[in-house]
Amino acid sequence: MEIVSITKTISLILQILIILNASPYLVHCAFSRLQLPSRISGPDSAAFDTKGDGPYTGVGDGRVFKYQGPNTGFTEFAITSPNRTKQICNGTNDPISQISCGRPYGLGFYSKTGDLYITDAYYGLLVVKPSGGLATPLVTSFEGRPFGFLDSLDIDQEMGIIYFVDAGAIFRTSQDSIELQLTVFCFLNGFVSSNRFLIALSGDTTGRLFKYDIATKQVTLLLSKLSGPAGVALSKDKSYLLVSEAIGKRITRFWLEGTKANSSDVFTNIDGNPDNIKRTVSGDFWVAVVSVRIKLLIIPTLNSTGQRINQLGEVVETRDFTAQYTSANGITEVQECNDKLYIGIAWCRFPAFSKLQLPLQTIGPEASAFDRKGGGPYTGIADGRIVKYQGPRVGFTDFAVTSPNRTKAKCDGKNGPELQQICGRPFGLGFYYRTGDLYITDAFYGLVVVGPSGGLVTRVPGFQGRNFAFLDALDIDQSKGVVYFVDSGAIFLTGNRTRIVESGDTSGRLFKYDIATKQVTLILSGLSGPVGVALSKDNSYVLVTEYIAQRIRRFWLKGAKANSSDVFANVDGIPDNIKRTVLGDFWVAISNTKQPTTFSLGQRINQFGKVVETCNFTAQYNSPNGITEVQEYKGKLYVGSLDQNFIGVFGV
Repeated sequence: MEIVSITKTISLILQILIILNASPYLVHCAFSRLQLPSRISGPDSAAFDTKGDGPYTGVGDGRVFKYQGPNTGFTEFAITSPNRTKQICNGTNDPISQISCGRPYGLGFYSKTGDLYITDAYYGLLVVKPSGGLATPLVTSFEGRPFGFLDSLDIDQEMGIIYFVDAGAIFRTSQDSIELQLTVFCFLNGFVSSNRFLIALSGDTTGRLFKYDIATKQVTLLLSKLSGPAGVALSKDKSYLLVSEAIGKRITRFWLEGTKANSSDVFTNIDGNPDNIKRTVSGDFWVAVVSVRIKLLIIPTLNSTGQRINQLGEVVETRDFTAQYTSANGITEVQECNDKLYIGIAWCRFPAFSKLQLPLQTIGPEASAFDRKGGGPYTGIADGRIVKYQGPRVGFTDFAVTSPNRTKAKCDGKNGPELQQICGRPFGLGFYYRTGDLYITDAFYGLVVVGPSGGLVTRVPGFQGRNFAFLDALDIDQSKGVVYFVDSGAIFLTGNRTRIVESGDTSGRLFKYDIATKQVTLILSGLSGPVGVALSKDNSYVLVTEYIAQRIRRFWLKGAKANSSDVFANVDGIPDNIKRTVLGDFWVAISNTKQPTTFSLGQRINQFGKVVETCNFTAQYNSPNGITEVQEYKGKLYVGSLDQNFIGVFGV
């Protein structure tokens, strides 16, 4: 992924903002990008070494990276977990993996030695030499009790003291463990892995401020009962510390010197949830602030601002980054260095958007597939054709048709549902790599297959002598030659989204087709609008998205639970296709129509059923039908829909 400047696109990045002048509420700025390695996200904060090199940043998969200049980019510098392996951790950014892989947040160099001090949410306070490598743990607990969740740090360079905060165990909370229903907020902004706003509403006061003496190796508790301490900054004259409280919505000052030494007071209240706080050369402080504003009484908007606060606690400058950061978690840090602002953020890793334009007068690229050579994408469209993308000069060309009754004169460019029983309506696509054959589920012509050269498909017989009602998605077990596919049920023939959702229909079924024996087997019935299917990476289970029930069901293929099913995850919205990533996570296309606007989201769900990434595609897919598929392929997301004339491609 990338450390990236503010652009017109949403990004998951650390950005460089070049200051043009010093006037309050400055909005005109110049920008540049620092690109993180592929699939990396979550640059929460940044630091520069004693030579001014960097920035260094900790990322979601447990590594600390160093920027080596535009020719080299970022290189791996350090890791915080002794349990970390490249195979398991590299590129994985979900909270479950971070327990093993580490999650570095706060960074700071000690100028006398060049050592980098790190606060890791799970591995405590650590240090690594100027050459990098595996960090050495310094403290992981206080008075025999492990820290809850270490976040930010700052260093007194003269005294050799590390000040750091423990945000509290509440910050480890998974979404399921807090019984709060923030339906509007959740579906609009995808508040997922960090549960930022659920945490903010908890009222937790278990946070603490500590100091660590580098010379004596002693840890001292300075202040307790903090409400979500997320940032810490030492004043220029070293007379006090500022601690930003994300839950308390304030900045607390702890006095180190003078008549108020060892006491605290409120430095300033914040209209929003503050995150990291960083001191400027002049002695002011930049704080990253995220707030929610309600528009039109029902629709909340997430605002991301950087506020510069002087030594009297007064806001003297505000930068509004909301237009550039339409993100699930907002920004995490604003740090000034050499007249630039470095901004941390963690969100969707796929900022750039482009279109693969379909042939003239055609719409509905519901799903995509790539052949064994990487060619494509291939997609089925509303007039009954499967088309193949041949590159930007050629575009899409005809590859196959699913209906023997189809004629170009009658069907080409005709997208109405009334002709689809004649012309065909292909939905699910998947290549069987051993033969190069393309398997297709057609709503009206069932499961069909076509050879690598395309043309008219061959139909697979129905089940027990009866035709299927309405086939939708499929996935293929490449090792065993088995095609898994779903019959959504006859209710989908109505084409009426509202009627379908409100029907409560449970006639959907999951089947498997053995390519070698040509046998179709029913493996699960009673499904409520199954529209997507994905096989797990280890082939131990199949996931099925249920459009009507708004959940994802898991059918076990192996193990003690074989031939049984359970609920893998409930979905806040209407799920459509589900696609597995190379790492074994799953992308789910979700549309939500609980408000007048339909929100189109892609959510990446890990193997534990937890949402670990959300991308909001509403700006590109502002239509009543939303999106139908999000498929990750070679670092890009390919997004399908029922009523658009393009395949959306999101990438860096």
